[in-house]
Amino acid sequence: MSASVWNGALDKVVLPAGAAGQVTPAFSAPNNALGVLIYIPQLTASVAVKIQALAPKDGDQDADVWQDLSTGLTNNAGAIQVSTVSALGSSSADIAYGFDAGVLGSGVFRFISTGAGSQASAVTIRIAWRVDHDRH
Repeated sequence: MSASVWNGALDKVVLPAGAAGQVTPAFSAPNNALGVLIYIPQLTASVAVKIQALAPKDGDQDADVWQDLSTGLTNNAGAIQVSTVSALGSSSADIAYGFDAGVLGSGVFRFISTGAGSQASAVTIRIAWRVDHDRH
């Protein structure tokens, strides 16, 4: 299927081969993002990825600090449930995840490899955005 059928921007980032801690280049959500589809090719056994967010900085000379992305959702009883966006990917097949764009919120993000295994080869993670073209 061609990229022209997608509703919004398509991003792709490469996760390098190697032990846990490999990172992709940073990416951010486009304006008016409503949803996102993240496509992760099959990973090596015992390897997963998680999403991290860049912490806000006070000055342009401040060091980059990356934090694991967590989401907060309210359940039916009104309690907030917090969970990290982690353990993404599969060693048995390619996998796609669909999220409301609110899971990411706004900011700058990256993927980082986790787990006991070592990724055998670089993989390209594709990110497809659904955007509201009528909002300005």
